[in-house]
Formats: sequence, C-alpha cells, structure tokens
Amino acid sequence: MANLPYITAAGGITRAIENIKTAATPDKVSGDFVKGGLKVKGGSGDQVNSYLKKIGLADSTGTPTDLYNRVRNPSTSGAAIAQCLKIGYKPLFDRHEYAHTLNDDDLKGRIVSETGQAHDSNPVKMTFASFKALRAFADFEDVL
Repeated sequence: MANLPYITAAGGITRAIENIKTAATPDKVSGDFVKGGLKVKGGSGDQVNSYLKKIGLADSTGTPTDLYNRVRNPSTSGAAIAQCLKIGYKPLFDRHEYAHTLNDDDLKGRIVSETGQAHDSNPVKMTFASFKALRAFADFEDVL
C-alpha cells in the first residue's frame, strides 16, 4: 500500500506555496524557515516541512531543489507544481496518467485503493484535501 503525503490542515500547503513565491530562498528548508519565512505556524509548520521534501521541493537534508526555484519563478511555477504532484502522488499518476483531472469521487476512490484506508478515514480525507490544495497551483499544460 502506498503512503501518500498529506498534512492535517491543507491550508498550510496553500500558505507555504504562496509564500515560497515571495520569500527569499533559504539555505535549508527547516521547521524554523517554514514557520517564519513561509508563515505556517504551529504543528502545521512541522508537517509542511516534511511535505515539501516528499513533493520534491527540498532534498532529504532540507536543501531547496531546482524545482523549488522553478516554483518561485512566475513563468514556471504552475508547471513546477504539476511536477510536484507527480512526484508526491506518483502511485496515483501511475494508475491514471491524468489523476489531476479526476472528479472528487474518483480521486477519493483512487486514494482509498492506494492507501488501503477506509473511504471515510482521516488519512484519506487529509490526503484528498492536500492533493487538491497543491493541485490548485498546478498547470499541466506546460509540464517541465
């Protein structure tokens, strides 16, 4: 069963992506940077730090990746986020090349199939909300 990334409050993803575009690029993406530079406070900040690594914006040491820099560039941001979706949610895209186009019921169904969780479980709900929060920034028309 796949372990798809999620955070408990998907609004933290929205705030992080919006602020990545305007904050200076850090040497390391850390809990302190997420809470201070990206303005994602509390426990959500800790979760976002890990989430950014899982979707390819920072490596395992916290160093921002080239993908991180592409998110900061307005002309490549949407395509870079689309790439983040494909990295973080690879099992969904392996099953359905256009997973980003699935309607809500089909997307939830795919998440249930991949995780083995019950359709009404918190992990399914939070994965669904996290996917949708990230997808809101994605542009699949010009994927890098």
